[in-house]
Order: sequence, then structure tokens, then C-alpha cells
Amino acid sequence: AVAWRFRDRVLPPSVSIGATLAAKFFLWPLVVWLAATRRVRTAILAVAIGFALLLATWAAIGFAGLLEYPDLLRRLERTIGEDSYTLRIVLLDAGVPATAARAGWLLLGVLLVVGIGVLGRRGDDTGSFMVAIAAALALTPIVWLHYFALLLVIVAIAQPSLGILWFVPLAMVLTPGSGHPTPFQTAWTLGVAAVVVLLSVRTSWVSRPVSERDPFVEARAP
Repeated sequence: AVAWRFRDRVLPPSVSIGATLAAKFFLWPLVVWLAATRRVRTAILAVAIGFALLLATWAAIGFAGLLEYPDLLRRLERTIGEDSYTLRIVLLDAGVPATAARAGWLLLGVLLVVGIGVLGRRGDDTGSFMVAIAAALALTPIVWLHYFALLLVIVAIAQPSLGILWFVPLAMVLTPGSGHPTPFQTAWTLGVAAVVVLLSVRTSWVSRPVSERDPFVEARAP
């Protein structure tokens, strides 16, 4: 939210995204958003700040466990990944083979990252940012229910005043957040999240002036 609010400046989004990368690296698609919307200097600074903060925090504990950390993450995914809200789990629950399920999950993530770049290059700053949030949620192998609170950021951007869009995420009330979702709960949660993203992008697009939606409109005008 801070990165979006101060997106036309350099330091605030760099610090906010950099700190986020150090704490929760799965939001790295925001760096792609910065680069795609021609904020390359901000993107580079965000990565540098994130790396510096990560280095400083590891240094504070004498780099204890640094080399073992990647293996710890892999073991964590194997242990609790089956209880995660991801497309891979939905496909596995549907009987899709493990390799195909992982491939489908990664394909969705790649398409979303490409979407960040395409929308950003076309001048759709808002849409690119929203898809970056969606890509972050789609690509992380472990997704807890509270991660979907990020959807409130894109809802607020798409519809600053209270409207119908604000009530769509409430459909997740059907998911208890127990940490051990059933196949229905996993699929329902991801379905609601997808609807929120699509409606937010559409609402933002429709609310833009025609000249911004179609950059050639002025050229065609008499």
C-alpha cells in the first residue's frame, strides 16, 4: 500500500518493497511491476535495500543457520505444503499427477508475471500493480489464509469508496482458516481471490478515461 501511494517517488516505495522482500520474499513480483512501469531506479534500490536488510539481520545472529535455510524451506514445504491455498493443491485434489499439477501452478505464475510486464508497458500502472499482487499469491508455494488480506489493497485502489467490490472477499467466510482446508475450501478460497482480482482490474480499467484506455483514440479523432 505504501509502495502504491508513493509510487511516483523513489525512496518510499524502495524502502517499503525492500523491507518487504527481506521479511516476506514472496512479494518479489512488485519489483517486476516497478521495472515494467519504467521505475527501474526504484526497482534496483528496492532490491539493494532488501539485500542489505537481509544481510544485516543474518549478521545480527552471526549468520547462524544461513546455509541450512534453503533446505529448511524445502522441508517446510514438504511438511505443510499440502495444507496451502495454491493451484497445485487444487489440481492434486482433483486427481492431477504431481508433475502436471506443479507445471500448471508454475504456468499460471509465469503468465501472471508476463501480464505484469505487458500491462506496465502499455501504461496500465494500476492493472500491472494488481496483477503483481496476484502473481505473488499465486507463485508462493506456501499460502496461509491471512495472505489474502493483500487483496484489500487492490480493492481499495480499484474502488476507493465503499461499494459492492468491498463485499466480494467476504465470500471467504466459507473457509474456516483452520490450517487444514478441505479440497472445497481450497478451491473456493482461490476462486474468490481470482474473482476479486478480475473485478478489481476491470473496475479500474472501466473507471479510466477513454484516452488512457485506448492511446490511439486521439489519433483517430477528427
